[in-house]
Amino acid sequence: MSTREPFGIGSVSVGLYLHDIPLGDALEDLFEQARQAEAAGFDGVTLSEHHAGMAGYLPSPVQVSGWLLRELRTAWAAACPVLLPLRPTGLVVEEVAWMGVRYPGRVGVGFAPGYAPTDFEVANADLEDRRTRFNRELPTAVRALTGQATGPLAADPAVAATARSPIPIVSSSAGPVAARRAGRAGAGLILGGFNSVDRCRELFQAYASTGGLGPRLLIRRVWVGRPPSGRMDAMGEWYRQAGADASWLDPSSSAELIAGEDAESVAARLAAVLDATGATALSARFYLPGVQPEVTLEQFRRFGTEVLPVLRSLWRPLALMASS
Repeated sequence: MSTREPFGIGSVSVGLYLHDIPLGDALEDLFEQARQAEAAGFDGVTLSEHHAGMAGYLPSPVQVSGWLLRELRTAWAAACPVLLPLRPTGLVVEEVAWMGVRYPGRVGVGFAPGYAPTDFEVANADLEDRRTRFNRELPTAVRALTGQATGPLAADPAVAATARSPIPIVSSSAGPVAARRAGRAGAGLILGGFNSVDRCRELFQAYASTGGLGPRLLIRRVWVGRPPSGRMDAMGEWYRQAGADASWLDPSSSAELIAGEDAESVAARLAAVLDATGATALSARFYLPGVQPEVTLEQFRRFGTEVLPVLRSLWRPLALMASS
């Protein structure tokens, strides 16, 4: 089944990254990634936030998501995640809400507390206080983007419009407490790569235990064919070096890359992982350090034409939702 709703049940999106090429070319390539993803059959695209030139990432994913939506015909786009403690919550809410007015039904957003010290240095924000602030601000952001804003923010016409067209929202989690908190706040849950199947199942169950009814979005890195040697290990080390707290990097998940020589095996492995974890939506990732842009685009095309039709026939997220 296919859906165009951001993070909707059965949706398959792709995370986009900047390649290490001249900056102007990298932006043009980002637009081409979005166009090729839509042509390949992905429901939407996502962009993640990091600062200080962290390789592959953008400092303003909400802004760039708007650029991408101009390039796309029907696919959705989401800044996911936005690092909520780095900016005033009201400003983030207004920016997302206004984009939702411009592109109705095609805007989603994800929130995370962040972990990289350089992100907080650039924003002149307190790294140590990030979780406290995130825990306080997440419910405010969710309410405001679903038509329940209070105070001066409620007077913003785009924010008020979310009462009729709420913005789909997911929140990141590094543990059961955060997963339950997302459920209580009314957000969906996104679980990043480098989490084992068992860990993801535990966190999605914790989310559901508090009445969480939103999307359960799982990130998985995928490769059709023989993957480049050593790239996943390099990526794991890259993330460890970037963050002061690497506890979210599950050491048992070195095999998180789902790869296979043929589409059927990749689709079968993905469907098994999605069913085992209890995920209701997939965010596929193909970016690996050092891989050239044309290789990434070829992966988009192969996944869309070869894997995606088989995956949609095997994966039954609606049945999963009914039984959970």
